[in-house]
Amino acid sequence: MHDQARDLERLLRIQSMPRFEFPKYKGVVTAPLETTSFKPDIFLLYGSPAVMPQIMMAKNWLDGKDIETTMTGHAACVYYVVPAIKTGKWRMSIP
Repeated sequence: MHDQARDLERLLRIQSMPRFEFPKYKGVVTAPLETTSFKPDIFLLYGSPAVMPQIMMAKNWLDGKDIETTMTGHAACVYYVVPAIKTGKWRMSIP
């Protein structure tokens, strides 16, 4: 019974994760911004813990809006890629 409860908990956690509607997207294309030949839907920025708060403050100073942030120990990419594409808003995730 304990294994079934754990399996159900995992299934519910997976189902609650952000996701794209199937089959709207077929793949992901990545490229450095300075050499890309296409207009990206989003861009990903990786930074150190010392730099990211400065970027967040600069963005807030420009438009007065906070960045929604998710902290997780798993699958961090779905928490910033999927919502950013769906909403067009900035997202930040700390794995």
